[in-house]
Amino acid sequence: MNLTAKQFRLYFETVLFSLLFIPVFTTTALASPDTIKVSTGSGPEDLAIDTLNNRILISCDNRRNNHMQGEIWMYDTQAGKARKLLFETPLGFNFHPHGIFMYTENGVSYLYVINHIYKDKSEIDRFIVREQNLKLDKRITDITGKPNDLVVTGKDEFYYTDYKMTGGSIIRYSNGQEQKVVKGLKMPNGIILLNDTLYFTTTLNGRLYKTSIASFEKQTVCKLKGGDNIMLCGDDCFLIASHQSFGKFRKHAKHPGVISPSLVYRVNRHTGKKEVIFSDDGSTISAVSTALIYKNTLYLGQVFDGFILVIKDFEIKERE
Repeated sequence: MNLTAKQFRLYFETVLFSLLFIPVFTTTALASPDTIKVSTGSGPEDLAIDTLNNRILISCDNRRNNHMQGEIWMYDTQAGKARKLLFETPLGFNFHPHGIFMYTENGVSYLYVINHIYKDKSEIDRFIVREQNLKLDKRITDITGKPNDLVVTGKDEFYYTDYKMTGGSIIRYSNGQEQKVVKGLKMPNGIILLNDTLYFTTTLNGRLYKTSIASFEKQTVCKLKGGDNIMLCGDDCFLIASHQSFGKFRKHAKHPGVISPSLVYRVNRHTGKKEVIFSDDGSTISAVSTALIYKNTLYLGQVFDGFILVIKDFEIKERE
């Protein structure tokens, strides 16, 4: 089915943010003994490392349906099991998580969660991370953009990507005040901050950009089609998930049986050199959105289906 530009925009700005949760706990071994599917809530789109508890926190929400709440899940890297993290008290409001970020201040670990509370309204929810549950600490409700991902720089300060097809931006939030620091972007998606430099992907026009937080003048690091979330890999490189076929992505969003290819790049943040470290036609995992390596294990999240892919003893082979 051919989509007009307007339909394409509406699709990416609504379907990607819809909601449902399906609780499952199984682990499935694949052909390789070092690769397993770990069942989670639907749509484990973003991942964050909780180093204190040796686990991966997972943002789960079903983007094919909007009738049930999303959840935060965790994967115990030692036990090899996933479960839903409970809230200390019921939230009492809509919860549809997207991008997440772990931040520690004064010995307290916080999880920041982009919450698409309504179709046209989002907020940032801050939770205190405990071993057994999450305690809601603050709801930051004065968000004006359509956030996709965020990076936290202080307890009440962060940058987030304003995910619009045209007129997207990078927005700095500080103690109730917002400022568009980079404008005119097409679907800004993943974001990370290193040494006073912001790096961010733009899904639609296929770039990895960087900008100093002193000048906010963007520069192209490299071309990168369909870039999604960014994770640090060593001191000098990123892992960036990529959607190579928007057409197959759209079909996969509507029909679980239709696969969508997955690709993960390692990108040198200094030179822009990139290489593929994971590739799949979608038969193993479709629409990968996040890739991270923790203790020699590669973890892959995805936009729609209800599992993460775990590849143990993962090594990136250097190429000449």
